[in-house]
Amino acid sequence: MKQRWKQFALRIDALSLRERAMIFAAVVAVVIYVVNSLVLDRLMSEDKRVSKQLAQDRSAISTMRAEIRRRAAEHPVDPDAENKAILQKLQEQVAQADERMRNMQNGLVSPDKMASLLEGLLNRNPKLHLVSFKTLPVASLSDAFASKPDDKGNPAAAANDAAARQNAGAEALYKHGVEIALQGTYFDIMQYMTQLEGMPWQLVWGKVNLHVDEYPKATLTLELYTLSMEKKWLNI
Repeated sequence: MKQRWKQFALRIDALSLRERAMIFAAVVAVVIYVVNSLVLDRLMSEDKRVSKQLAQDRSAISTMRAEIRRRAAEHPVDPDAENKAILQKLQEQVAQADERMRNMQNGLVSPDKMASLLEGLLNRNPKLHLVSFKTLPVASLSDAFASKPDDKGNPAAAANDAAARQNAGAEALYKHGVEIALQGTYFDIMQYMTQLEGMPWQLVWGKVNLHVDEYPKATLTLELYTLSMEKKWLNI
């Protein structure tokens, strides 16, 4: 394996600085596309579906409760055993939907462990230098839905779904992110990104910027995210 890396390195070194930067940028773009396609798109789609179902179920529960109160006021004997059974079923569906949203977090690193996880990975790559590390503002995935059009290209429909979810009191998923800047050779940076992608705990990749300072030194600025039902950032 080391011999193959050496051969690959010799081929890369034979290229111009512009060609090397273009190759690395292409590799980074492919990695980001694959990771986001497999993780973030699936999570956002499931969150939108569950949130919409929650809003519908909670609305039905509210209507059913109002009807039960009205009929109870009209009759001294409770005539709404059937309606109460339906209400109980709807409440169970809401609880199940909430549980599905919690299960969506499985496999994702929790916000309070994010910094230590990245620190441990950086310690495994001593040739890399940490330039900066900062947290990003917390954002709700509902905000992301509201800014995207629906399947028919209607942005208002997506915004209405987000509003319905909020009005229904549905639990939300929040996106917690960090921005990390590293400096090193592009081979060391590529190795770091490969290890990052192969971790048992998943992270969602955001913006990536690679700047070649002076060959072979380069600076990588990378945004990484995780999801949580807690809006507030935990200690980092």
